[in-house]
Amino acid sequence: MEQLKQHIASLAGQYYSEVVGIRRHLHRHPELSCEEVQTAAYICGKLGEYGISYRKGVAGTGAVGLI
Repeated sequence: MEQLKQHIASLAGQYYSEVVGIRRHLHRHPELSCEEVQTAAYICGKLGEYGISYRKGVAGTGAVGLI
């Protein structure tokens, strides 16, 4: 279990800057509820970069990553 905790901590450190960048992007470009067209496009773009399948247009402007 300790090895798993260390592995997770290592991955968290590895991806920290990228996750912070994503959060900052989303906060710099807010959209009204149910009008998140650009947010959904950004998220779908990121999922595509990571090779994660997704569905867009869920409940209007939503997106769901398929993992």
